[in-house]
Amino acid sequence: ADHTDIAIGTTARQLVEKLHGDDALTPETIINMLRKGHIPAYIAAMGLLADLSEQTIRRIIFDASVEPLAILCKAVKFSEAHFSTMALLLLHQNSDQRQSTTKLYEVLEIFRNISSDKALIVLRYWHSESFLGNAVKELAG
Repeated sequence: ADHTDIAIGTTARQLVEKLHGDDALTPETIINMLRKGHIPAYIAAMGLLADLSEQTIRRIIFDASVEPLAILCKAVKFSEAHFSTMALLLLHQNSDQRQSTTKLYEVLEIFRNISSDKALIVLRYWHSESFLGNAVKELAG
């Protein structure tokens, strides 16, 4: 990451923390961030709500499938409609509309069948795995 990326990330984090402090960090606000292409703010918002690093959130939202996003949205107690909207916005970036809808329907079952508590456990595991992976790389480097 260059200095510009770091500055954008810091500004996005500050914006998200202010919105959160003002009780304005709603699912609709977060969806609008994604819709308008404000990815650093979207990542910061999801990281704040889920209490996860931006690196972990980045891995989740840039995954080719939206299964990790389903787990994330369930863990932060977003509705199925909110999850579906975010999933379609992310899927449309990588595939056509018909493919996006098909993928979404496949993943909706996961969203519907996992509890928020179980989703939170999965997120914590991914987060620790990411930290473990980084620690191993640092030790090996």
